[in-house]
Amino acid sequence: MGAALHNVAIANLRAGALDDAMDAIEEAIKIRSRSLGRSHPRVADSLVELGIILLSMDEHEDALKVFERALKLRREELNDVLADEDSEECKLKIGKVLNNIGCVNFEKGC
Repeated sequence: MGAALHNVAIANLRAGALDDAMDAIEEAIKIRSRSLGRSHPRVADSLVELGIILLSMDEHEDALKVFERALKLRREELNDVLADEDSEECKLKIGKVLNNIGCVNFEKGC
């Protein structure tokens, strides 16, 4: 259910239905957090989408907070797989979150 709502949020975001996207992603985060744990990588995936939605709504401060939380989870994920071949993928995900943070700061005029 969490994955389905995550995907619904993405579809609504792309369609420009930001309020519907927000509702779906918030519910996806709740479900994923309860079923997988608050620090699971899938929760980080949904947090990134929430940050993108907030950025699209010009909610810059909230978007930054969400991206920072997602970045923390991404870094924890990297620490967990550091000796594994998945570390490059984790580094890429960290880079994407950092890029999102940069986009927020650009939009803010920083």
